[in-house]
Amino acid sequence: MAYNNGMSKREDNKQAVRERILTAAIQCFGDRDYASTTIDDVVAASGVARATVYANFAGKDELAAAAARRLLAGLFEHASASLAAETGIGQALALVGEQSAAWLRANRALAGRFFAYIAQQNDLSGVPAERPSIREALAQAFALAQARGELRADHSAGDLAEMFAYLWFKACARWTSDPDRFDIEGSLRRTVDVFLNGARAG
Repeated sequence: MAYNNGMSKREDNKQAVRERILTAAIQCFGDRDYASTTIDDVVAASGVARATVYANFAGKDELAAAAARRLLAGLFEHASASLAAETGIGQALALVGEQSAAWLRANRALAGRFFAYIAQQNDLSGVPAERPSIREALAQAFALAQARGELRADHSAGDLAEMFAYLWFKACARWTSDPDRFDIEGSLRRTVDVFLNGARAG
């Protein structure tokens, strides 16, 4: 038992260090933008050794992807909170679309790195060790919507989250290829409409 407790404590400490690095990175990317931020900036802000940063993240791109995924997952967690406050699924997802578009425009370089990294990994969850993932945050919202009879019940909340995440990712990734001309707001509104047309109950 002592061994298990020791292992658990080490895992908790490791996760705490990772969170410390990620929090510092989010602050640095916000203060300096992606291009201007260096690993040394993150080292200074987090107070951990450079080797510790690299023990947790392979490099700046992976760290940026984790930071962006954490921030974006927060948008979908907000959708769950909106549903819990009796907001309908359509309104909650419309809000996610608006907030996603605003975040993309405000964080163009970081968003570009995030979607490029995810495309390479073929995994929308971002860095696998980070939780909750975007899919998990979506699944929580969709499970609540299913319980309220708003979304069809013949698919799991996880499957619905996978469907929406795919559509959302495609729209956002397309925007990063031509951010000055691509209408991300309109594209995300259409994404919500297409998803709800197929996923609404009844």
